[in-house]
Amino acid sequence: KVEFFSGRCSVGVVRSHPYTLSVSLRDGPHNLTAVATDSDGNQKRSKLVSIHVGNKLPMVAITFPSQRANFVPQRTVTIQATANDPDGGALTQVAFYVNDQLIGINTTASSAGTYSVRWTPNAARVFALRAEATDARSGVGKSRTVKVTAGATITTSSVACSQDATLIEDSPNQNANWGSVEVYGKPGGRKVGVFRFNVSSFAGAAEIRVAKLRLYTNYIKDSGGSFAVYGTTGNAENWVDSSVTWSNGPSRGQRVTPDVSITQNNQWYEFDVTKYLLLKLQSRPPAATVTFWVENPGASYKRVDFDSRRNGLQTPQLRVRTSTIAVGAIPDDAPGDSSPNCGPTPMPVPTTTRPTPRPPTRAPGGNRSPIPTVAPVVVTRRPTARPPTRILSRRPTRAPGVNPIPTPTIRPSTTTRPTQRPSSRPSSRTPTRYPTRYPSRQPTKMPTPQLVKLPTRAPTRLDCKLPNYYGPGLEGNTCPGVTNPNRYLARGSSCTVSCVSGYTANTSGTSIRARYSCTNAGILMPPSITCNEAPCSLPSVFGSNIVANENAKGCRAGTQLRGGDYCKVACAVGFTATRGSPLYTCRKGQLFPSTLTCAPTSSGVQTCSLPDSFRSGIQGLNSSTNGCSEGQILGGGESCMVECKPGYWPAGSRMTRAYACSSSGTLTQPNLRCNECSISNPGISLLIRGPHNRTQYASEWLNVDAKGVAHACQVEGQSYMWTQTVGPVIIIPRPSKYQLSIPSYTFIPGTLYCFKVEYGARGVQAGLGDWSGSANAHICVDVLARDVSAKIRGGDRLVSAARDFILDGSESKDPEKRGSNRFQVSHRWRCERVSNSTIPCFAGVAPLSMTASKLVVPANSLAGGEDYLF
Repeated sequence: KVEFFSGRCSVGVVRSHPYTLSVSLRDGPHNLTAVATDSDGNQKRSKLVSIHVGNKLPMVAITFPSQRANFVPQRTVTIQATANDPDGGALTQVAFYVNDQLIGINTTASSAGTYSVRWTPNAARVFALRAEATDARSGVGKSRTVKVTAGATITTSSVACSQDATLIEDSPNQNANWGSVEVYGKPGGRKVGVFRFNVSSFAGAAEIRVAKLRLYTNYIKDSGGSFAVYGTTGNAENWVDSSVTWSNGPSRGQRVTPDVSITQNNQWYEFDVTKYLLLKLQSRPPAATVTFWVENPGASYKRVDFDSRRNGLQTPQLRVRTSTIAVGAIPDDAPGDSSPNCGPTPMPVPTTTRPTPRPPTRAPGGNRSPIPTVAPVVVTRRPTARPPTRILSRRPTRAPGVNPIPTPTIRPSTTTRPTQRPSSRPSSRTPTRYPTRYPSRQPTKMPTPQLVKLPTRAPTRLDCKLPNYYGPGLEGNTCPGVTNPNRYLARGSSCTVSCVSGYTANTSGTSIRARYSCTNAGILMPPSITCNEAPCSLPSVFGSNIVANENAKGCRAGTQLRGGDYCKVACAVGFTATRGSPLYTCRKGQLFPSTLTCAPTSSGVQTCSLPDSFRSGIQGLNSSTNGCSEGQILGGGESCMVECKPGYWPAGSRMTRAYACSSSGTLTQPNLRCNECSISNPGISLLIRGPHNRTQYASEWLNVDAKGVAHACQVEGQSYMWTQTVGPVIIIPRPSKYQLSIPSYTFIPGTLYCFKVEYGARGVQAGLGDWSGSANAHICVDVLARDVSAKIRGGDRLVSAARDFILDGSESKDPEKRGSNRFQVSHRWRCERVSNSTIPCFAGVAPLSMTASKLVVPANSLAGGEDYLF
């Protein structure tokens, strides 16, 4: 048998060749698979095939506010969203909901391409925001839920590292209690950094929103490399940096962060450890301390040294942002597989439990006939020379000489529509559940199928998609025009087409049907009508000294010329053509007469004759009176122009397009070559490289690359345009470039900025000539502020208690300020005795100022023989 699945739900079982199943599926995306089972109970699953049924729902996303944003109660904010219809149609509205209550509807996008509504949070609580976009076919697309708070108190706290050390793999008993924490990716001799923090103060927080491990680099070997943070196990709570070694210290646990590239010295680097900290605080009992393990993944000989808590400079920090109102988990409610939910894991898995045996069918020679594989929805056999590799907890029993079960493969059929009307009665099949282990090998019966009701189809659903091009000379009568994006026909209905002006219907057949019909099964039936160009009547007299050409396709005065055809005239005996075209041409019922002029042969005029037919895809230039025509006569010194026909495009950039006749009667031909365009459905796509929502510091440059792609022939005229949509107005340098580049110190720290890029292009589409399209994308940047950096020049030192000495803190700076302004910071000095912090440092004369950039410590103000920490 072969069982078919849509997502995790069984939609039917076929027990005989050709294993074809017709099924009704609800609108939306579906992931199809098939499982083939042989007479021994062995199973193989096909590869997954993804299809989309019916109308593609609109795409909508809330661009402001961001997840977990916090607002002031009773203060109005603007909710913004972007939306589009993947089918290319127009949207009728975008509705906004707060806690599932409608708060507003917007039917028109702004100039920035966004939909917005104003909303006032009425209390201090959590709010769930959602947007729903509706297209012209009543399809509704929903955004992801954005959870925000109002009235929450957001607090950012930094915890200094309580213990840190370097562990050395190839010296497992060595304590590396150095002034810096060295991390070195040497194979077999790794040096890793461990950092322990006291996190008991966060155990009672309502919610931890962000937690970041911050480390300051003081040495980088070569150009740096990638480093990552891991959790720890074993002795992760009680180790101390004065005695910890590789042997008695903590062990590496699960990976916490992705790789972080560290390439600059004297720089803070951050690792997002939010999930790991939450895991530790949610354990029972909650962890009082947390230890992080930092190493160079892959041991690629990359080294970096971080400041330690022992050198008194940039101590490792754990920065945690907490909230007094918990948002909770963000639901992953993005649209996905439209298959019904049939339980947690109803898909079958390989099993050695054997069903009730049945007599095998054997060919001469003893081999059992294998079950064919699947194709959709059809299952077809994929031949294989030997059994595929399988990993099982127990080897299944197989009769000698029995072929392995083939792997089913799914081929999408020519239409995703069902070929039969869904029944209102429930189907006789439901998902068959299989055991997930390999128990006894005693024969058991297959599970009894249960009843399941297949999804019914909405009565207003549009089923059949009309072609983009009806055919030569055909246009929509009651059918939509070729430029109408809503080219769908309802099931059970029909529409008509007719011949355009200049065409006549072909009446050579016995019956003509000018109607497109959509059957109840969702199959489109095209019309039988064809249209030919209307004929033209030739004049009874061609002109002075002009007669029918007797050598090739001569015109017959007073007769009918077939539509799309031509005939030729010539000069009478004793006369020579001097210029003009000898052709009478009939195009769509309109006669284009010959422009031939004749002069006596004795005049000696030099002329050139153009070919009777141009190369494929070439025609005379329509936009100029100097366009060539086939068979035209050019006088000496004259020229004319040609171009590619609609639906064709030049095969190169440097091609001549003129026929020229020299004064001596020599014809120069163009080298223009035209390729036929095969793209009948041109489109355009735009991608922003990197995340669409990102954070950075005001002191950093913002560089965002956009990549637009036009799917058409001879794409040209590509353009980009960046505009700002959210945040204080800034000047965008070179907004028409593909890259958005904003210099450092342009942004205001603590502010959200959003930008939109629009991409446009022109090209050629099959059968219809020129085409143009556009697309847009958005990006938002949350600008953060760096901490002020405090630094004492010179570091640790030995001084005489009997002399004055100076501690210089003038190199402390604010990295978010530019140039010399970064050193305009305030200072506050502190001092404590290392031996006993409760005893004041200064027993004699204290310094004159504890708030200057330089601290002057007078002689005899400190007791000799003591260690002091400033």
